[in-house]
Amino acid sequence: MLILTALMFTSGCSREIIMNPTAAPMESYSETSSGMSSAAPAPSESASEATSDMSTAEPTVSASATSDMSTAEPTENASSTPEETFTAAPTTEPTTEPTVKPTEAPKPYTVVFENEGTVRFEAEEVNVTSYVISSANPSKIVSRADASNGKFLAAATGDNGANKYFSFTMELKMNCLITMSAAYAQPEKYKANSMDMRQSYVYIIDENKTVGLSENYTLSSRTDITEWQTIIYDAFSLPAGSHSVKVIVGANTGKGNPNIDYIEFTVKEISEVPSEDEGEPENGEIHTRDQLSYIEDSVENVSRYANGVSEKSIPRPVKLDFSEDQNVKASESSRFVIEIADNVKFEGSTIVTGLTEKEYDYYNPALGETIYFRGADNEKNLENAAVYNVSVTSVTPRIIYVDGITNVRDIGGIKSTLAEGAVIRQGLYYRGAAINNITAKGKKELYEHLGVRAEIDLRDSYQCTGPYVAGITYNAIPIPSGTESTRFEKFEKEYCEIFEIISHADTAPVYLHCTAGADRTGICTFMLLTVCGAEYNDIARDYMFTNFSTQGLRSLDSEFKNWWSKLDDFDGETKADKAKSWMMSKGIPEATVERIREIFVEGYK
Repeated sequence: MLILTALMFTSGCSREIIMNPTAAPMESYSETSSGMSSAAPAPSESASEATSDMSTAEPTVSASATSDMSTAEPTENASSTPEETFTAAPTTEPTTEPTVKPTEAPKPYTVVFENEGTVRFEAEEVNVTSYVISSANPSKIVSRADASNGKFLAAATGDNGANKYFSFTMELKMNCLITMSAAYAQPEKYKANSMDMRQSYVYIIDENKTVGLSENYTLSSRTDITEWQTIIYDAFSLPAGSHSVKVIVGANTGKGNPNIDYIEFTVKEISEVPSEDEGEPENGEIHTRDQLSYIEDSVENVSRYANGVSEKSIPRPVKLDFSEDQNVKASESSRFVIEIADNVKFEGSTIVTGLTEKEYDYYNPALGETIYFRGADNEKNLENAAVYNVSVTSVTPRIIYVDGITNVRDIGGIKSTLAEGAVIRQGLYYRGAAINNITAKGKKELYEHLGVRAEIDLRDSYQCTGPYVAGITYNAIPIPSGTESTRFEKFEKEYCEIFEIISHADTAPVYLHCTAGADRTGICTFMLLTVCGAEYNDIARDYMFTNFSTQGLRSLDSEFKNWWSKLDDFDGETKADKAKSWMMSKGIPEATVERIREIFVEGYK
């Protein structure tokens, strides 16, 4: 087996790229005029969905009431000219075979960090097996005399499907604090465009850690495409070991993506890497550490915490621990029950049986509520069990977990300017992604716990194949995909139907969705929140929380800001009243708009 090894040392760091010619061949660099791989699926509106099953054993719940490639030149063959020969002197000593050190297993597309310093990794040395380029370049690896090392990696396709990426591995011999930078330049086709690199290449480490880009993220337009601009990313820390890096396209902006010359790393050794568990929120906080960090940061900085690929939209459960109950301690039973309510008298309580632990993970409590609970070894002993309580955060948004669905939220709990101290009521309107893959557990949650009674499906008509959940009225109101540029101005009939259903959410709580739960769902939720007096940052943050799901990156610059500014063309002193005028321009009766406000906004009229 021939192994080609390339090493570069820069200020103490080594870079090692080992390629195995016996490995399965990479796909050809020769591309069709479209630049698309023949194996690539047709573009779709959203990335593939991914869900997480939070439980392997399902307790019983009852409720009394519920609320390759190598660019290296091949090694030259040995000279065919015979060398001078000689005969060694005879010896009576036995010959000892030299010890041969085993060859280390190949490490394809790997950059190795052994010491502090800076190492440059040429972008054309990454693994492009799954990489799809745009039509702006003829091949994945482009040669050009002015580029660093004479080659660069061609710009990616604008289609941001989850299966389109390039990758490499970082091997750390120490715990490291790393600052990464990359050199970019637009191809000729897109050189007049400036680019927000937060929406272009997204670097994902170990499938769950996104390299942040919070400052100087704009790639400037240019007239000379041989001039490369360096973008510096936020520093991040990693423990010693091997770490995968996958690079995807965050969003299809229509402005193209840049070519990539190299990726450079500046490394400092650190004694230890901060634990991912440090700063974990206290019990009663439904948001994960990343979700909460985003909530406390600027609404624009979501790429620090989420990448639209990893499933991070699921909330934290509230842990209900009754292990300190004296009767439970004394019990020899291996099965337990728990009773849960929103009041100390346990009126309208929910009883969960078949527990194998003396605790229970409770999802989707109302924001701001106090959860009362008690546990025992059987239902009969619940009445004499110790009562415990946990206070739930009031911080919005209210993230919802429904097994089999991603990107689910309740808009309730957000403040409203329509009345003094007013907030939007919880439990009336849920937004999320498509419901097709909902599990039996998810159906039970949606219907019994969350109380949803009306589903609004905004997907293309051929996708609307409901109903999906027994007891929930199915309403197919298709708004075609690819109509982003006209959704604000058109679709009068559809909006009339949508908001008529929403106006009865007090008796039939709504679950509204499209495919990703982001774009068509996004404009409907935007208008609902705005007409109910929610403020810009709260509406924008709700919109941007889609990035925590598997449904691709979204940016405020893509559609959201256009909606916000276009409302100024409508009558009204406030954004809420302008949104009301927008609704009425679609043919939605004023009475319907006012009813929506009355049922959604606490204290309105």
